[in-house]
Amino acid sequence: MKNITENHQLNFIVAAPRFKYSSGGVIVLYDLARIIHEQNIPCKIFDTCGLRLPNDIFDIYASLSDINDHTVVIYPEIMAGNPLGAKNVVRWILCELGVHCSQEIYRTWGEHDFVYHYSSFNPTKDINQYNLLFPLTLSPQMKNHGNSRQGYCHVIRKGPKFHQPLNYIHPSDSLLLEENLSRDELIEILNTKEYLISYDPYCYINCMAALCGCISIVMPLKDTTEKQWLESSATSLVLAKSGQTYLNGIAYGLEEIERARITLDRARDQHESFMEYGESTVKLFINDMLSMFSNNLILENTLKNDSVLNVREIFIKNKSREKTTNLDLSELTPFTYNSIISIIFPVFNTPEKYLRPAIDSVLNQTYPHWELCIADDASTEPYIRGILEEYSRKDSRIKVTFRIENGHISRTSNSAIEIAIGEFIALLDHDDLLTSDALYEVAELLNRHPDADMIYSDEDK
Repeated sequence: MKNITENHQLNFIVAAPRFKYSSGGVIVLYDLARIIHEQNIPCKIFDTCGLRLPNDIFDIYASLSDINDHTVVIYPEIMAGNPLGAKNVVRWILCELGVHCSQEIYRTWGEHDFVYHYSSFNPTKDINQYNLLFPLTLSPQMKNHGNSRQGYCHVIRKGPKFHQPLNYIHPSDSLLLEENLSRDELIEILNTKEYLISYDPYCYINCMAALCGCISIVMPLKDTTEKQWLESSATSLVLAKSGQTYLNGIAYGLEEIERARITLDRARDQHESFMEYGESTVKLFINDMLSMFSNNLILENTLKNDSVLNVREIFIKNKSREKTTNLDLSELTPFTYNSIISIIFPVFNTPEKYLRPAIDSVLNQTYPHWELCIADDASTEPYIRGILEEYSRKDSRIKVTFRIENGHISRTSNSAIEIAIGEFIALLDHDDLLTSDALYEVAELLNRHPDADMIYSDEDK
């Protein structure tokens, strides 16, 4: 392949959170940058957390000075606005709006921003209506080590979003795969357990388990057949070409365990075919961008999509852009200063009818650079721990610490501050609500007054 960098100035920047192996969404962002870079096209990662961690997938990092009129910035769907101030923007939908971000976040995007999907992850939507961008990785360590196996492990992750209510079926001695596990720790566990029970139907650990020789059992979605579930993923397009109707080593429900066991040894070959298809979607994406911004110059021996959809066509068409808060979210402006705001949230026996809405109001913020630091003050109500652990699994920005003795609000708030990493802290009572633009307004003020040390905002009545 010829070196295209000699003939065009187009370059790419992928905006991504700090690198961590336990997040499939983060992994594919870094993997996308790697594949683009391997096509001899300049590409870097802009770490929105500023940590720029070394890793073995891709760790060439960008700064604001790397962005110019020839830069295409790729934002995951959790990013509100255009914080890097890019002229050319792509929105990459890794998971349906409403799972990791507000359903209304598209109102903060430009109407002509291009939109690509990783998959639909919704059995009611036709995956063929989208432009797909489906990079997939396979670590050499992700394999069956031939160890003896026994017992179960289970993963929850986004399970509460897809199963309402979520009914647990794992044995009482099953090992929960926490979100803070490293890749090597996950591989070690999946090489000692016989079964993985997954409540998240789209978690990458489902495939990872099969690659490691652990039978993956996906809890079926309500009123959704295996065929419908598969068709909500880009992998279904590869399966259709080969005439296959299932994923090797993965059971959709308990009834398919034996089939999964029989096909375990073919999981790697199937995964490699998915990777090959995924790389082809990245090349299509690159050609789309080159043809639009670089005088139709395209990669050799590859094609491009017939058309590229934008935000208006995907999210706004036939929808009213009415104001959903006191601020018209379609008019949000990008920031150059994106400080992490740590929300301090002490809890003690809070009624569920107040606790969930308070946490949800944080999840629905249009400004994405926050963390929710929850400290439970030795609550005696048994449901408290379950709710807090559920939310901490749902979003990695939610941290929880449980005090072993009651310390009242001052000590409990300090316990929450101890796990905070943000430049600023914000105080939220356990029965309060934030409007969806609350942190955006704070960030907007910080961009006008970057030397501010303290910000006061009164309650909204």
